[in-house]
Amino acid sequence: EVRSRRELEDKLLAAGMSLEARKREWIDQALAADWLRQQIRTSTAISHEELLNYYHEHMAEFERPARVRWEQLMVRVSSYASRDEARAALASMGNEVLRGVPFAEVAKAKSEGPTATQGGLRDWTSQGSLTSAVLDRALFTLPVGELSPILEEDKVMHIVRVIERQEAQRTPFTEAQVQIREKIRKQREAAAREAYLAKLRREIPVWTAFDNEPADLAHPQPLLWR
Repeated sequence: EVRSRRELEDKLLAAGMSLEARKREWIDQALAADWLRQQIRTSTAISHEELLNYYHEHMAEFERPARVRWEQLMVRVSSYASRDEARAALASMGNEVLRGVPFAEVAKAKSEGPTATQGGLRDWTSQGSLTSAVLDRALFTLPVGELSPILEEDKVMHIVRVIERQEAQRTPFTEAQVQIREKIRKQREAAAREAYLAKLRREIPVWTAFDNEPADLAHPQPLLWR
């Protein structure tokens, strides 16, 4: 990070460059990119049939698994003298919520969950994305708005509540076609660019001033001391 033009020029100079040279390089690159785009113009017409074929051939791209927003109360077993004490502490938190204490208030005060400071709120979580099979199963079977029983694992215990759940669904073609059109356009441009560059490599020779030198002079071998 630099704070002035002078500081920028000093940094470039230390790297063997100058600001003016960098400007010219940027302009040259922009001109080259623009020229290349003109050479590889492709047809922008993408038929409805092409869009539909892409949709059916790449159906997995448009699948979205079920997901939930949820709240969590958690205790670490290692924080208590025994597993029974950890369970009792978590049960006490759950009972507070059942008596009407706001979930977020209980979580901030007593939970050891990763989002306890945010009131135990967990953002959208896709089915199968959690490492805990116990949590995953509860989150996608528990009725929305209902506190779970205590969910026990080796090192932690949880009580969770699902705030909102969206079932698995597929983006319909009518919504996906704009995205598909853009993907096909980019694929065509990339293919045309590669084809044009390959043509340039075949047709335009690249040489150096040293091409006619003997190989041992152009690429001298290191001396071996005996």
